[in-house]
Amino acid sequence: MAHFIPYHKVDDASYIAKLFFKEVVRLHGLPKTIVSDRDAKFLSHFWKILWEKLGTKLVYSTTCHPQTDGQTEVVNRSLSTLLRVILKGNKKTWDECLPHIEFAYNRVVHKTTNLSPFEVVYGFNPLTPLDLIPLPNTTSVVTLLLHFVLSWVVVYKLGFGLIGSSLTLSLSWWIWPSSCTCLLPQICFFLKRFLRTAVF
Repeated sequence: MAHFIPYHKVDDASYIAKLFFKEVVRLHGLPKTIVSDRDAKFLSHFWKILWEKLGTKLVYSTTCHPQTDGQTEVVNRSLSTLLRVILKGNKKTWDECLPHIEFAYNRVVHKTTNLSPFEVVYGFNPLTPLDLIPLPNTTSVVTLLLHFVLSWVVVYKLGFGLIGSSLTLSLSWWIWPSSCTCLLPQICFFLKRFLRTAVF
C-alpha cells in the first residue's frame, strides 16, 4: 500500500518522524525495516536513535542505484505519471491532489498480485461514488427490448413475405453499437443469447 505525504525540503528529521507516525504508523503499526535513500534527514542521529529504540532496522539504498529498492521506483514513476496527467501544468495544487491520487493508486489492481493494495491489506476495495449509483431495473428493460425486437421481426417477415415459413435469426444480421456492451451488459448478453437460440 502506498502513502503519498507532502513535505518541504527544509523539514528536519524530527518533523519527518512526526509525519511518519501520523500518516503511516497509526494505520499500519511499526515497520520491521525501512528502506530509504541517503538523504541527510534519514542519516541523522535523531532518526537512527528513534528507530533503534523502536526496534526497526534501517536499510539505506545505494546512491545513484535506484534498483536497490525497485518497488519504490515503480511507485514513484506511477505517482509522477498520475501527477502529470491530473495537474496538466497547474503545478501549484499538487499537494491537494495527493489524497485522491493515493486512493486511486491503492484501488487499482496491480499485475504482481492481481489484487489492489486495498484488497491485499483490507480484503476489499472501498466504494467510490460510481459504486453507489443505483442501476436501472434491468428485467423491465429486457422485457421492453425483447418486445421491441420481436415486433420488428414480425414487420420484417411481413415485408419479405415470410409469414408462415421458418426463419432462423442469426446474430450476424444485427449491428450492435459499441456502447451497448458498456451501458447495459446484462441486457445485451440476454438479447444475444436469445437471438442465437430463437427460431421464428
